Amino acid sequence: MFQMKFEDANEYRAFCRNELSATIDGDGGVVSLDWIDCYYHHDGTVYPDEIKLPIFSRDHASEKTYPAYGAAVQLYTRETTRRVLLHRPCDPSFTLSYLQGGDAEQTYELLLDNGRVLWECGCTTANRDELLFCVNNRFLFDGNSKATKEQHSGPRSTQKGDHFEEAGIPLPTDIPKLNGPAKITWTAAGYDEENAVLLFSCTAEYVYGTVAYVLACGLNVETTSDTAPGMTVLRAKWGDNKTIRAGMALAHTVDEAILSLKAGLAEFDALRDAQRNEEKARHTVANVVKTEALPFTEEYSKATAAYLDSLMVGPMDKGRIGVRASANVYGYFSVWDTIFPLRDFLWNGRFADAERMLEYLFRLPAMENTPVASVHLITAWNEAMAFLPTDALGDIYPIMRRIFEFECRLVEPQYGLLQCKGNTGVDDATQMGLYGMFLSPDVNGMWYNACCAMHNEALRQGDAETAKRAYELIKGIEKGFRKAFFNEDVGYFRGGVNTDLTPAEFDVYHNTLTLGYDYAFGPYLMRDSAAALAHYQSHELWHPLGHRAVAFDSAMPCSWWRYVHMNQHNGHEMKLQRAADNMAEVYRVMGQTMKRSERWKNAEETTNFSRFAIHPDQVCDWQAFAATAQMEALRSAVAGIGRHRGGLYYAPATDNRDVTVENVPMGDARISVTVTGDGSFATLVCGGKAVTGTLQQPCDVPAGDLCIRRGEASAYPVLLNVVDMPVANVTVQGTSTACECQATAYAPMIWYAPAKPTVTVNGEVISCEWDEQTKRVYFSRVWQANDHVLVAI
Repeated sequence: MFQMKFEDANEYRAFCRNELSATIDGDGGVVSLDWIDCYYHHDGTVYPDEIKLPIFSRDHASEKTYPAYGAAVQLYTRETTRRVLLHRPCDPSFTLSYLQGGDAEQTYELLLDNGRVLWECGCTTANRDELLFCVNNRFLFDGNSKATKEQHSGPRSTQKGDHFEEAGIPLPTDIPKLNGPAKITWTAAGYDEENAVLLFSCTAEYVYGTVAYVLACGLNVETTSDTAPGMTVLRAKWGDNKTIRAGMALAHTVDEAILSLKAGLAEFDALRDAQRNEEKARHTVANVVKTEALPFTEEYSKATAAYLDSLMVGPMDKGRIGVRASANVYGYFSVWDTIFPLRDFLWNGRFADAERMLEYLFRLPAMENTPVASVHLITAWNEAMAFLPTDALGDIYPIMRRIFEFECRLVEPQYGLLQCKGNTGVDDATQMGLYGMFLSPDVNGMWYNACCAMHNEALRQGDAETAKRAYELIKGIEKGFRKAFFNEDVGYFRGGVNTDLTPAEFDVYHNTLTLGYDYAFGPYLMRDSAAALAHYQSHELWHPLGHRAVAFDSAMPCSWWRYVHMNQHNGHEMKLQRAADNMAEVYRVMGQTMKRSERWKNAEETTNFSRFAIHPDQVCDWQAFAATAQMEALRSAVAGIGRHRGGLYYAPATDNRDVTVENVPMGDARISVTVTGDGSFATLVCGGKAVTGTLQQPCDVPAGDLCIRRGEASAYPVLLNVVDMPVANVTVQGTSTACECQATAYAPMIWYAPAKPTVTVNGEVISCEWDEQTKRVYFSRVWQANDHVLVAI
């Protein structure tokens, strides 16, 4: 559990357990209570809602035109002297679903579990008389909301699916219409004397029908009820009780709500202990990054692994099918907020969860209608296959092909770049001078990764036609990507270009635009731009706390972007800095990120440099995508460890700090990777034996704990990375190095060579690129199994 001093606690903290979320103020009161509604009965598919169902809401409450203050739910002890003692979590310890604290007079525990909020309070004062469980009825939500359950369907989709109609492609006719206005009415149903519970009822009127909810509130001891202005008070005498429990339970019927409440009150200790044991178990096997240079990383790594359980949503009986975007601020998004965190499940060895989520996402109707999600999904699937058995998700390929073919209808004719109406940085593209359909480098960086993945899977499936189309796109994108997006005068990517490849109304240079670098094929695509891109981010976007989203003098008309950083993008930003051998910037930015994480014990979505009103929301609300990005930055940029279907690899950079990555899953086994020494290059040591000629672990070297020893650059060529290609028989003879490919696939190769090399494949010389400054060698082709590659100087 995290711990904070009471004086360090912010205005409130966000807690969640699956669909239920709450914000708790510094005095332990519930400020808001929300639920992610799921729609279960359209063709057997579950649809978690992007918009939370509000139960209690301070933001929507008012009293005589004044905004509501205080909490919706609060616990007090009244003494015989009439002093009122507040139950509050002083010096709290907490997880994402549990809070514990107190002082010399009182104790406070809060637990979220299975649609319930449960408390256990203690009081040691000599004059204690009764516990008061106060529920402020004025905080009940009563008003208009909306639902966005199907996030990929047509004009009502928040992801702009209607661009297909603009492109002359008919929308599918069988998409469920689950989005639209929702009228939410919460009312106080009264006190049930027989069951000693206070009841509230809800009708949520959605476009597909009305859903009923009941909230039951009660105590685990003899209770009476009365009212005070604006609130209902449940009272219980302390008597000989050492503790008293209170709770609220949400269900669809009165009977279900009462049964759930009573079970929660009776089983509080067991529920709390089960969550604690679950957390300890997650910590034990968590993929952990350790380095004295960033001392909070171990605790952060463990919290990220454990918090996944609280963030998962979907029906329990079939297995959770996704993760909520954050502990409270956001609901569920079947886009990057869910797809990126798949990495956390994979690196923590939770393969079944990752597989189930991928299966769910692929089978959503009209996933192809959201290119920013669908091409990312194919890319994430390909990364997942570096961890999963080769037969995992074996029947997904037809869906992948359907998505791929659909997106192919949106490419521009010259290079095969993908057109759409959205990108991954700014919700309103007009803020970037982009209108209607356009092309952006972040989406197209993902598109390139997806095309490479589709090509290689089509070869495995014997689908020559799809492989041919994908290869044409790969070559086109490689030829046109820099031409379309890179501004030579600025040294960075434009936010986007028009469909005819002309610049937008005005240029915006955003921190999110290098997103394609987050996945394995991106470094090859951006090889001739990486240094400039890294320089722009570390200089033009420099801020004492990290990077800005856009430069202070950006043409972007919304000033908000100049004073924030979207931490969800630290992964690819930091990989760029490492590729540019700028480890000082990696440690500077991640040092600030870890300081804020340690300060607030949180994964901050957006750092607001101007500290304006939204700041408390950000520093107190755990965001899944941001947590994933920090873990990726720690693994891949700080430690330099990456993984694709070719195996583990190390990206060399000048450093002298020791870093350890523990519990790296290798099938059913776990290994540790230690990076040590001083220098700009490295040697792999596996099982105490040096592996020469490669920084990608060969598939014929038995898996085991890996040591990466930094040192000076080699005098002979060294294989750095061959994406998604296992290699074997790596041999060094004098100043030449050879290896053998072990699969048939399109794979870019990146080598180190101290001088311009000659590259031969099966004895035939092929052309290559050699960067004299970085000493990197680049070449690519469709390799055949057993191809022999020789790089000689």
